Amino acid sequence: MSEKKISDKRRKEKALKELRKLQKEMIDKFSTLITTAFGFVVAFAWNGAFQAIFRNIFGITNEVVPSVTYAIVVTVIAVIVTIWISKLARRYKTIEQHIVTS
Repeated sequence: MSEKKISDKRRKEKALKELRKLQKEMIDKFSTLITTAFGFVVAFAWNGAFQAIFRNIFGITNEVVPSVTYAIVVTVIAVIVTIWISKLARRYKTIEQHIVTS
């Protein structure tokens, strides 16, 4: 191969490596952001549920069941999505490590 072709190939390989690194960083950051966002949603759901329970104890009764149900459903969804995102991030890291070591 000529020097120019070797140089172009190296530049392309370097650019591809940088692109993979950027993709990994983006997946890691999105994973963290989405997981954190679900944590806030769950916290707010439980906050509403606890407020309804206290209102029920001290007099207002019509909000407890819907608030607790909402908190449980949001928690289950958040756990499922968090597990899914973690598996996706782990799978991507495994693929990346396989590519790097090949």
